[in-house]
Amino acid sequence: MFTPKVQSPVAVNLDSIGSSVIRGCPGVIRSLPRIQTKLEVRSTLPGKSFKLRYISLELRTVQKVGVPSKLGSNDASRDYKIYEIPTLYRPPMAQTYQDIIGLDIPILIPLPKDIISSGVFPNYNAYTIHRLVIKVSIGDSIENEINYVFQFPIPIIIYDSLPLYGQFNKPVLQTLSTSDHQVWVETSLPISSLGPRDSFTLNVKLITNYLNNSLKRNIKLSKLTLQIHEILECYDGGLPNKSTKIFSTSETFGEDGHNPNNTITTEGFNYQFKCKFPYYNDYLRLYANKVETKGGRKFQYAEDIQQQAEENQEFDENGQRIKLNVNKVILTNSFIKDGKIEPGIPLTHTQGFTTRGKFFSIRYEIHLKVKIINAKDLEFSIPLTVCPFDRISSDYLLQWITDECKQTNLHFGPDIPNLVYHAANYNEMVDIFQQFIDPPKTYKNSKIDWIKLGYNI
Repeated sequence: MFTPKVQSPVAVNLDSIGSSVIRGCPGVIRSLPRIQTKLEVRSTLPGKSFKLRYISLELRTVQKVGVPSKLGSNDASRDYKIYEIPTLYRPPMAQTYQDIIGLDIPILIPLPKDIISSGVFPNYNAYTIHRLVIKVSIGDSIENEINYVFQFPIPIIIYDSLPLYGQFNKPVLQTLSTSDHQVWVETSLPISSLGPRDSFTLNVKLITNYLNNSLKRNIKLSKLTLQIHEILECYDGGLPNKSTKIFSTSETFGEDGHNPNNTITTEGFNYQFKCKFPYYNDYLRLYANKVETKGGRKFQYAEDIQQQAEENQEFDENGQRIKLNVNKVILTNSFIKDGKIEPGIPLTHTQGFTTRGKFFSIRYEIHLKVKIINAKDLEFSIPLTVCPFDRISSDYLLQWITDECKQTNLHFGPDIPNLVYHAANYNEMVDIFQQFIDPPKTYKNSKIDWIKLGYNI
């Protein structure tokens, strides 16, 4: 038998007070990253109150992966509960319900230190979405109570991998030897965190092993191949790990190549790979077409915009140039439909980036293949961090992070960030925040409170 849908007697909204419900900078503990908002519960029936029994709240994280296979697609997802308040609000003592017309509940939830960034990963049909789940129980007793569930996507962005951070600006050096100990291969990665379109550089140096007494003669470099792989690691659901090659380039040496002088000696043979880091779309180019001065420095993308215009230049049937829109976004993402992003996914996180979650993680590796004449070939990998933001965007973000930390100290005092930073676990972080939560405010079924809520009595 068909059961008609019951209209909820209440409406629930989050008041972000003119800004995001996420405050602080997730990934930067001393900025006290948190969800700070106000839950507004209102009657949907003009002139009528509702009988409230209790309200509960949960912060949940959903991770989903759809790995293509020969038989179709292996889809799996996991839903994790990050935070829960079973009784966010309940009536005063000795009351089974409260007859009211509205309710305001301040919410202050610290984000765990290991919170995962929201985002989409097109190569694996994967995503991470966070939601606040609010359950409102209406009725005057257990027997006739009805529960209504409201879900609010919460975009969470982590700022712990910005390319301008000091740990990523130190060169990553690595030296390996071929299995026959004839050649040493030295690599230098000047910057180990990159955003879309950032300049990628890898320096390679090949040296004959002067410590080898049986060193062969006439050792030459034949070919160098560089690949960047995006790797999906699954921890549950029976899904296989998967690697996707997102960039590849090769250089041939010798008579058939561009570098005829390919002899490897004790002085070393040097080569440099250089390219723009691959990208799916232009959504991350936050400052395109803008020229601003910060500290005497100018930030612009005029050269890149011109290059994009030339690459995408089109002609009509008469051979005349078609006027280009250089801001045209390249949409290659199934999660972007008609130019709109799915709720809960930040605009800047619609392509792959380094992330570690409970259900799946995404990481990146540089694969270098070295083909040598008169010595064994060598193949190895170098870890790489991929940030959702490029270096120019990071410059702005670092200024914002500094300001957020200052504002946090002013609002909470200098001791609270230290306490949260050294908290032993998440429950201890929650306890520290409890002292800053204001009490809820109820609106009774009276003319004064109806007017306070803006109703025309």
